[in-house]
Amino acid sequence: FSNYKGDNAAVDAGAHYTPAPAAPAAGGKSGDYNIFASADWQSAWAAKRANAARLGIVLTNTSGLTSSAAFTQAFHGYIEHKAAQGIAYYLLDMKDQQVSYVPSLTVESVVALLRTVYGVAVPDYLMIVGDASVIPNANWDNVCDDGDPTVPSDLAYIALDTGSPWDG
Repeated sequence: FSNYKGDNAAVDAGAHYTPAPAAPAAGGKSGDYNIFASADWQSAWAAKRANAARLGIVLTNTSGLTSSAAFTQAFHGYIEHKAAQGIAYYLLDMKDQQVSYVPSLTVESVVALLRTVYGVAVPDYLMIVGDASVIPNANWDNVCDDGDPTVPSDLAYIALDTGSPWDG
């Protein structure tokens, strides 16, 4: 899903993707997919951790996604498939979250938000849905002599560091 641009106008005429409540996540109940939209997200996550072997976060910005019915179906199918394997995923939507104030959608602001979440949640998995127009990439100077001036990457979101990986 990380390469999904969400601009398939021929299929979808620009309808915005709105996540419907997923099928019950492992140990969860229908409708509790977006726990980070609650001011009590820390308690909600602790309850999920107590009831599930493995937890994951789906990071996206739904206001930046447009989707065809096929994408929506595939996305929810994946979440349901993982729930059947004992992995419960929960949505961290940059436009609808109560974790911390994000003044603008930048690599630095997303990393700061994830640091806050990871400090409490300690997820087993992170899935980023959308391309760089949805969740921005870090762009580092390319130190390799291959003709590309920069290297775009989402490494900052798992390393929780916006510094260049070439710096050590």
